[in-house]
Amino acid sequence: MNQMKYKLTSIIVAFALTFGLIPHVGASSDYAPHSAGNSYYVAVNGSDLNSCTQSAPCKSFNKAMSLAQSGDTVYVTAGTYNQELIITKSGLTVIGQNAVIDTTAHTAIHVKSTAQNIVVRGFTVTRTRSHAVWIEGKFVTIEGNTVYHSVLENGSISNGVITCGNGQRGSAIKVNSPGSDVVIRGNTVYENCGEGIAATIAKNVVIENNNVRDNKGVNIYIDNSSFIQVRNNNSYCTKTSDKPIGIGLGEESYSGWGAQLRDVTVSGNTVTNCDIGIMAFQSDVGGTLTNITFSNNFIPSAIRGSIGLDTNSNQNVLISNNTYYTSAWIKNPAGVTLKDNVIGTKVTATATSNGSITPTITSTITSTVISTNTPTATVVASQTATLTKIAPSATVTPTTSGSNTATATPTSIGGVITQTSTPTITPTVTGGLNTPTSTPTVKMTQTQTATFTSTVAPSLTPIPATATSTNLPNPTRTPKPTKTPKPTQIPPQNPSGTFFDDLDPAFVYSGSWDNEVNKRKAYGGSFKMTSENGSFLTFTFTGQSFSILYTGGPAFRAMDVYVDDVLVGTINQRAGARTFQQQWDYSGILTPGVHTLKLVYVSDKPDKKGSIDAVIVR
Repeated sequence: MNQMKYKLTSIIVAFALTFGLIPHVGASSDYAPHSAGNSYYVAVNGSDLNSCTQSAPCKSFNKAMSLAQSGDTVYVTAGTYNQELIITKSGLTVIGQNAVIDTTAHTAIHVKSTAQNIVVRGFTVTRTRSHAVWIEGKFVTIEGNTVYHSVLENGSISNGVITCGNGQRGSAIKVNSPGSDVVIRGNTVYENCGEGIAATIAKNVVIENNNVRDNKGVNIYIDNSSFIQVRNNNSYCTKTSDKPIGIGLGEESYSGWGAQLRDVTVSGNTVTNCDIGIMAFQSDVGGTLTNITFSNNFIPSAIRGSIGLDTNSNQNVLISNNTYYTSAWIKNPAGVTLKDNVIGTKVTATATSNGSITPTITSTITSTVISTNTPTATVVASQTATLTKIAPSATVTPTTSGSNTATATPTSIGGVITQTSTPTITPTVTGGLNTPTSTPTVKMTQTQTATFTSTVAPSLTPIPATATSTNLPNPTRTPKPTKTPKPTQIPPQNPSGTFFDDLDPAFVYSGSWDNEVNKRKAYGGSFKMTSENGSFLTFTFTGQSFSILYTGGPAFRAMDVYVDDVLVGTINQRAGARTFQQQWDYSGILTPGVHTLKLVYVSDKPDKKGSIDAVIVR
């Protein structure tokens, strides 16, 4: 480019930047700092008659917010506050200085849609009813905050222990429409009765460097959002039961929104000991999983699977350079590319050295992709991957006389992991004569393969569209449960099996249930119904499949279906007219043996109801 063109281009760019003609593209990790402005202070012992200075702080967030203008900073000093921080103006920085917001209000910190270019930093939030931190504004940074024991619309706290239910809920940190260009960075989020961090119908969001654990359903959840980056987070689960999914993608149904889940990158995260490491749920609106990347993630442990795609349709989905120890599961591999992933088993290698022999350990890693359909995914074979994170440690023990023991630490040198003993081992021979000092070395020759096969590996049973109790995504995630099969009139599609009527003593009812007798069209002449939210029944049976007969009608609503405490579907019992012997079929195959079926009525409207007529066991 000659000097004249360079000068002309520089003038054009400067003009565009000056007058805002170049739009912002995507969320940035580093926003430009606000211009220096005034500082206002809030203190527990302050007064709203004060001017909110450092020496004369005000008491309420509202007073400080009423004074602050673009470029100003509001400091909330140490203490516990029972009030909401509502931000409606643009260009503000709000800093908590060991400040705790302990409130039973719906939300503790709310950045409204009128606010742009906002920074919120350094708060601890607890006990909110719904979203603890709620972002609807643009160009917002939420960083360095702690949120715990919140979203209590779906739970309760007793003696410092939180108990969560399975109802509708908010999120600990939530960004949703019209929120965009948001950074959620460096926060600690744990033990909330809703998702830990969630982006719902949002755009241009970066979620990075957060520590998120033991939240309800999903630790980090991307719902019907686009242009999202989830990177370098630590998502882990320590509970012994009801573990959430580490990172989840879903596409729930929202009025007027449609299918918008696309352009999401999940990279560099560590997900440990959760139900499923990284999961894309089936779309509730028939959307295609589009432009999605899972890369460079480390999943050292997971209960039922490291990576899962339960989506019916995929386009430009890349799963690459991930390291994990349990197999990935892909419902429909069409449109999916798998590349350079390593699936390994943790090993501890022990080698014995006589001071001169250098033992060699060979490790083979096989990467397997499991599919229930004929695979058409792009598969990159003959992959070579580094085993730095999963290379075995080796203990080197000399066999000559003496008792020196050394532990070898892996070192990667030119792609070969070399392990050298420390300290140096000096073998001693009988008679007291020492042989020359030697440094035993354990070399690991990486003869690794990364092969992909479409056959189902015996270590993992594929998850069907309506999953079995051992392979279903976490029942408490926010995405709606498996779609309810369409009811069919008797005779049923699967007439074989043993019928158990609602009056059978094997049914155990909890809550308020009415016995509707003398109903000729019901199976056995009766059915039971309830209008009390949370009422449930249990039924223990021996078999591998079942169907549920129920009564439907205009006033009937939903019944959640659990098998062995795992949600396997929801029966929508609503119909245009009273209908009997409607049938819901469980399409999975249970392991042989004894199982417990549980039906829970989930509507809180007093004039609505749920029903049970019979169960067919096969």
